Amino acid sequence: MLNQPTPDDLFNLSQEADIAQLEEITVEEVVRAMHKLKNKAVGLNDESAELLKHGNDAIATELAYLFNLIYKNEDVPDDWRHGIIVTLPKKVRLQ
Repeated sequence: MLNQPTPDDLFNLSQEADIAQLEEITVEEVVRAMHKLKNKAVGLNDESAELLKHGNDAIATELAYLFNLIYKNEDVPDDWRHGIIVTLPKKVRLQ
């Protein structure tokens, strides 16, 4: 996988013509991604993956709109740039 030849059709994002070729994120793509989420701990906004996983099409539609807006404007919300890492100690086995 690492020793693959460089593709000939790379996007040059500095040219507007290449950006126009990129397609929008569809609701179906969002639904597929939502179903693949793993049930992990909640993030800073207290939204759990399980909530999104079992969400309806209205949630997927709103998320697709939001993702496309972020993608077109090239501006990620500041809240998405932060995270909290908590170290969890492992159990010590006494012998």
